[in-house]
Amino acid sequence: MIFYIFKSVVCSLIFIAVYYCFLEREKMLVFNRFYLLATILLSGIIPLITIELKSDFYLTQAIPSNPLPIDLSPETIYSVETATSPVSLILPLAYITITALLLTRFIKNLLSLISLKRNNKVNYLNGVPVVILNEPAVPHTFFNCIFISRIDLTNPHILTHELTHFRQWHSLDIVFIEFIQCISWFNPALILYKKAIRLNHEFLADDSVIKAHKNVPHYQSLLLSTLTRLKTNALASSFNYSITKKRFTMMTILPSKKRAAIKVLITTLVLCATIALFCSKVYSQEVTDKSTADSYVIFKDGKWQNQTLTINPGPADGMSALMKSLQRELRYPSSAKISGTEGDVVVVFDIDENGKLKNCSVVKKLLPDCEAEVIMALKNADIDWNPAVLNGKSYPSRFVIPVSFRLEPTQLTNSYDLSTVFARPIPQVVIVTYRP
Repeated sequence: MIFYIFKSVVCSLIFIAVYYCFLEREKMLVFNRFYLLATILLSGIIPLITIELKSDFYLTQAIPSNPLPIDLSPETIYSVETATSPVSLILPLAYITITALLLTRFIKNLLSLISLKRNNKVNYLNGVPVVILNEPAVPHTFFNCIFISRIDLTNPHILTHELTHFRQWHSLDIVFIEFIQCISWFNPALILYKKAIRLNHEFLADDSVIKAHKNVPHYQSLLLSTLTRLKTNALASSFNYSITKKRFTMMTILPSKKRAAIKVLITTLVLCATIALFCSKVYSQEVTDKSTADSYVIFKDGKWQNQTLTINPGPADGMSALMKSLQRELRYPSSAKISGTEGDVVVVFDIDENGKLKNCSVVKKLLPDCEAEVIMALKNADIDWNPAVLNGKSYPSRFVIPVSFRLEPTQLTNSYDLSTVFARPIPQVVIVTYRP
């Protein structure tokens, strides 16, 4: 879960940075609107995408059906984790509390707008529901209703502006980003998204007014005259939202199809690069074409077939050093202990030709927290890896590690058949702790 959140936040920061750098000052307002909404969703979807890749050369090994377990001494068991960490309890509680407060404010704003409509008479102007307010108020729109004071009702510029918000359903965007921000308040990119979405709504409404009335100076003066007005509900699309230089500048920008096409191309390339960078990658584990079988070096019957490796792949300091490092890094997740979850997590990873660990993926799942714990421990392990060397050339190799989570010292059972994983096995790691 931690890795998912991290990837999602980074993706959203990249997307909003692209918007501010390339798209905000370009007059392709409809594209910008859907870009902002789509990239919010994509930042949550991309980390969940899995791409299957095929490798030209992988060293593989026949997998024994009974991997060698490593028993942990009582001292090691105690040092791994014997009690629930206070931080692991405080963080979920803090998240729930803050989210509940934000959702409460969100619902309160919704109810206040609904109440305002119920407590006032709804009139219809050319088929559009309009609530005419007797007291001075900022004109604003919420879903299927325009709220406007009686003194502004005869102003065609204001009516055109609010009708644009009404007809293009801008309230739907605002409610969407407000709700996402309530449940993902820890993501700083959403603050920028919220400002960008609302300002783009004003660009769209301003553009409609200028096309309809063709008097930019008069409209700008009208906007400046609303600066002293009272603020309206945060969920409504109001007439005087963000009276800034950006809005005035956008009114005078002429659209350029060539410039817009270049920026759309750049945006598409960044999107593709982000997907490639942050999605999960799984390498194909089957050789279906006999013509490619010779490029694999198979370990069988205690020796390498076809070729003799110059250097066997593996931890530079030996397997025992890797086991000690993993035992030191691994923790039994509190959520798993509280729910009484026991079982195995099997992780496959690659060591590239430079001896770097890459492409960790889970082939046997348990709990998301357990899976994240194994991957984090593997990445944090202070281990140098030797790549496979054959005739002076380095090649990537693949390994598999089964990790057993046990709530009390028990006899290890072979609960997962590693012969289904096309990779070289590492002895099984057992993490044992006592029930809470």
